[in-house]
Amino acid sequence: MSKQYTSDNIKVLNDIEHIQLRSGMYIGEANDPRSLFSEMFDNAMDEVSAGHSTELIVEVDSQENRYTVHDFGRGIPHGKKKLENGEEKEVIEVLMTVANSGGKFDNNSYNYSAGLNGVGMTVTNALSETFTVRSRRGGKFIEVTTHGSAETDLQKGKTEELHGTSASFIPNKKYFHSVKIPRDFILSRCKIASALGFRARCVIDSEEQDTNCTIFDLIKEEDPKIATYVDIPTIEVTNDLGESMKVALRYTSDTKDRYFGYTNLLANYLGGTHVQCLSKTIISTWETLISKYKNLRPAVDLKPSDYLVGLRGICAVFISHPEFSSQTKEKLVVNKAYFDSLMEAFSKSLTKYLTNNIEVAQQLLKRFEEYRIAQNALLSRKEISSLIKINEDSGDNIRRRSVVSKLVECTSRKRDNTELFIVEGDSAMGPYLYVRDKATQAVLPIRGKILNTTYKDLKEVIQNKEICDIANSIGCGIGAQCDASKSRYERVIISADADPDGLQINCLVLAVFINLFPDMVKQGRVYVSLPPLYCWGKSAKDYGWCNKVEDIPATAKDVHRFKGLGEMNDDQLYYFLVDKNTRNVLQIEYPSDIDEFNKILGTSEGKGNLLKDLGIILNSESRVFTNPEPIVKQAKVVEEIKTTCSNVAKTLEFKPEPETKAIKVSIEVEPKKKSSKKTSSTKKIAIVGKGKDRVAEAVNLFAGLFD
Repeated sequence: MSKQYTSDNIKVLNDIEHIQLRSGMYIGEANDPRSLFSEMFDNAMDEVSAGHSTELIVEVDSQENRYTVHDFGRGIPHGKKKLENGEEKEVIEVLMTVANSGGKFDNNSYNYSAGLNGVGMTVTNALSETFTVRSRRGGKFIEVTTHGSAETDLQKGKTEELHGTSASFIPNKKYFHSVKIPRDFILSRCKIASALGFRARCVIDSEEQDTNCTIFDLIKEEDPKIATYVDIPTIEVTNDLGESMKVALRYTSDTKDRYFGYTNLLANYLGGTHVQCLSKTIISTWETLISKYKNLRPAVDLKPSDYLVGLRGICAVFISHPEFSSQTKEKLVVNKAYFDSLMEAFSKSLTKYLTNNIEVAQQLLKRFEEYRIAQNALLSRKEISSLIKINEDSGDNIRRRSVVSKLVECTSRKRDNTELFIVEGDSAMGPYLYVRDKATQAVLPIRGKILNTTYKDLKEVIQNKEICDIANSIGCGIGAQCDASKSRYERVIISADADPDGLQINCLVLAVFINLFPDMVKQGRVYVSLPPLYCWGKSAKDYGWCNKVEDIPATAKDVHRFKGLGEMNDDQLYYFLVDKNTRNVLQIEYPSDIDEFNKILGTSEGKGNLLKDLGIILNSESRVFTNPEPIVKQAKVVEEIKTTCSNVAKTLEFKPEPETKAIKVSIEVEPKKKSSKKTSSTKKIAIVGKGKDRVAEAVNLFAGLFD
C-alpha cells in the first residue's frame, strides 16, 4: 500500500528549520554541544592566527550553561547586506540567520582559516536557546541576540571597549543529550592552540585555568611504560603561497607509530592526507640519507616501516584551501599533491637536522636494526614460517596455483589490475564465481566472524585458519614482515553483507589487515565493498538502492531487502559489487592512532564509548522522554512497520509501553507453504536516542522476521 504523494507533501524549509530538523548533517553526533563551541572558538582563533588579535578568551558559566568566546581582532564588519529577496539586514544578522554566508570563501580576508562553509554561526543560532554576538569596531558596537529562529534583537551604540568580537550561547537541550560540554574538551582546544603558538586563555566559573602547553605535550601515552628515545625539535616550513607546516617527531620504546594531525588549528582525529604524506616523507628521507652516507649504513636490510618504529608524529598544517570529509572536520581529504612543496621542504630540514646531529641518527638507526633483527628472528621460527608463506614471484610472473584450498584464483600472471574478493562464506562466494572477471578477479571465502586480532600475539593469531588463508592467499608476509610489494594481487576487497552482522565482520577483517598486514593498508591496497540493503528496479539501467528504509522513494517498485549477498541475482551483484564502473567501494586508510583503533575494537570500554558517541547508549544525563518528540517518534515507527510489513503480515497489533521506552508489536504471518498452522512473532523495540536512524533500526529488525 503506497502513501499519497502530491504537491502538498513538498515542504520548503528556511535555513534555521533545516538545521533543526537535520542537525546531524551539520554537527555530527549530538551527545553535547561541543561542535557549537568549536564553531565560535574557530572564528575567534582565525583572528588570532591571522595576527589581528594577540589572544582569545573562553568564559564558561557552568550554572547557566553559557559559553562565551572573546577575541580582540578586527570585529565582524558593520553595515548592511542586501539579500536575494531584496531585504537588507545588518551583516551580523545575516551571518546568524542565513546559511552559506561568511567572509572565508576566498583568501581576501584570511590567508587560511578553520571556518570554511559559512554555516557555523547559523548552526549555533539554530541549536541554541540564546545566542548573542557583539562586534566592537571603530568605537562603535553592534549586538544581535537570537533565540533559535530568524527573528533578531539588534542594538547599536558607542563603546570604549577594545575592538573585537564576543560570541555567547546557551545550548538548547532539545537537540542534545546533555547541554554541558566536557571541561577537558574546552581545555584541550585551548592547549592545542597554545602548543602551536597561539595564546588561548580559559576562565571557568570565574577561575582562570592553566592552558600553557608545548607541542610535545600533545602526545598522550596511555601506557606509562613507553619511554622516550629521541625528541626531534619542531620543524616549521612554508611554501610560496604563505602556507606553512609544523612537525614535531618523537621516537619511543613502542613498536607502533602514531600520528596527531591538525589543520588550521583543528584537530583531525581521523588523520588524513597530511599525516599520510608525513609518514611517507619520513621513510623516503631516511632511505635517501642512508644511501648517501656510508657511516649510516645499517647492519641488516631494513624495511620501509622500520623507520617508523615507535614514532609519534605531530603534523600541523596551515593551508588556504582545506577540504574535510565532513562538517565536523575530523579528517583532511585534500589531494596529496597539495603538500608536495611543504613535504619537500620538511625533508630537507629533517635531513639537515640528522646530518648535523649524527649521533642522534646513529642512535635511531641502531634502534631500527634491533627491531628488524628481532622481527626476523620471530618470523623465522618454524611455527610461523611453516604456516605463512611469502610470495617470491615477480609482479609480472605470478604463478596462479592453489596456495589455499578454498581460494578460487584468477588467471592473469601479472599483479597489475588484479583483485582478491574476501567474502562471507560459500553462499556468498557462489554468485561471485559467475559474474567475476576470471582473468583478474579471485575469490576467497571465510567463515562468519573471524578472530578479533586486537591485542593478540602473532603466534596466537596464526593458529586461526582464516587468518592463515588470507595471509597465504595474498603472500605479502605478516606483521612487521608484511611487504605490499610482494602481494599476489594489486587490490584486496572485503565484501560482507550490509546488515549489522556484515558490518561487524567488516570491522573484524579490517582489524586483521591493520594489525597483521599494515603495509597493505598503508600502500592503499585494501578496500571495503558498500553493498545495498535495499534495492529496486528491474535492470541496471534503473537500479536504485539505499541502506535505510525511510530513504526508499514512494515511487519505487520491486523493492528487495537483501538478507545477504547470496540473495542478490547475478545482475545485481555484478552491478553493485563487481563492475569497476558501477560498484561502490571504499579505500581503507591506516589509522593515525592505532592504539585508539584497537581500543575501540578490542575492549569493552572502547566499544561502550563508541556506542555512546553514536547515541545508541545514552548517558545518564539524557532525558529523551521530557518532550513530545518520543510520542511522534513512536507513531512514526508504527507507521513505517505497517508500511513495510503490510504485504506479508496477516495481523499487526501495537501496544506502547512508555515505562519501558518500547513498543510491543505482535505480528501474525501467513506461512509460505500450505499448512493449517499459523506463525506469529512478538518483539520489543526500544525507542531511544534521536533521529530517523532509530526508526530505521526498528523497521529493519521487523523486516528480518520475514526473510
